[in-house]
Amino acid sequence: PIIDGKELEGTPTAQINNPSDTRELVTKFSMANQYHADQALEACERAKKTWGRWTAKARADVLRRAAQLMREQKRELIA
Repeated sequence: PIIDGKELEGTPTAQINNPSDTRELVTKFSMANQYHADQALEACERAKKTWGRWTAKARADVLRRAAQLMREQKRELIA
């Protein structure tokens, strides 16, 4: 997983295979645990201090851009 902009090494991975052809790998992903969840929550708390100083318009602009990027990359995101 990536937490606070840093990729955590050494985390276990899982994979999903095509159910109609189990030899075909669809995707691999990192598994998170309680430690990772705690780290992510701490990162959110730190980011909230800066985020809260931004104007509502600036925050909305960031969220709109994030939504646009997710729409553009939806194929990669669902794989």
